[in-house]
Amino acid sequence: MKQGQSSLHPFPLLFLLAGAVLFASPPLEASSKKAPPPSADQAFAALVEKYLTGLHHFSPAQATREGFHQYDAELPDFSRRVIEAEIARVNAYLADLDRIPKDSLGKENRFDARLLGGSMRGHLLDLEQIRRWEKDPDFYNGAISSALFV
Repeated sequence: MKQGQSSLHPFPLLFLLAGAVLFASPPLEASSKKAPPPSADQAFAALVEKYLTGLHHFSPAQATREGFHQYDAELPDFSRRVIEAEIARVNAYLADLDRIPKDSLGKENRFDARLLGGSMRGHLLDLEQIRRWEKDPDFYNGAISSALFV
């Protein structure tokens, strides 16, 4: 070997540097691909799950009547603040439901979406217009006592 020359060949060093760069950066396909948006059926199923969970917390006696006993230890709160929050919650979920393209839903979910929308609108009618929680003294007794016999 001549003086001033390195004993290392440039090729192994080049491979080591290239390997370090490749392993230090994320794979191209992983960084450029995003998860596909949920299908309309998946979006609808997620909305139903979240909406019903909130409804059952609002009305644990209804949850018990429907067979969801994880709410048995809860008592309803029908204060004006909670009623107004429930109205806002239902309106938000109704808007979310309206954004799901119904023609992209499967046949059963298309039917269920119509039922859910009607149920939400009926719930809003009761809370905003009929206002049994404000006018009917039996509203409170009925909400609690109906769950006792289920």
